[in-house]
Amino acid sequence: MVALPDVEPGSFPSARSGAARWPQARDGIARIVLRIAGAGLVVAAPGLWLLPAPPGDPVMLLLRLLVSLGLLGSGALCLGFAARGAAARPSMRIAPDTRVLHVPRRDPDGAWQMVAHRLDDLHEVSLRDGLLSARDRRGRVVLSVDVPGPREERALRAALSRAL
Repeated sequence: MVALPDVEPGSFPSARSGAARWPQARDGIARIVLRIAGAGLVVAAPGLWLLPAPPGDPVMLLLRLLVSLGLLGSGALCLGFAARGAAARPSMRIAPDTRVLHVPRRDPDGAWQMVAHRLDDLHEVSLRDGLLSARDRRGRVVLSVDVPGPREERALRAALSRAL
């Protein structure tokens, strides 16, 4: 007799989520690690030529050339992945003419979706301490989003003042 565990239908990752997706909280750490590794590899590529080599050995020169090109290429890949990860997150948008606030949110599979909130349906909109929150007419929190930095907070404050 075999006993199988009870499993909820949505508990397994789908094929769409992919193995390379990281949770949102670890995105910043992964980009920092990729930037450091990429910079180190790019700096190591020409640094390989500072090591002494026996004169007149063409095989050693060819090997050093191939290794330095490999280091340079892998460092460029790391820096490219770090830049792509930063641009992969969609940004929050406010459409003042239609009075709609579009907010990025991850679905259960880890993919980004844009969720639209009509500004007329929001009763209270608050932008305080790097947190944008909004409540509906019943007082329920409809929206609670972290604002990444002071520059984004100023831009969001200006856009909200034009839209409201």
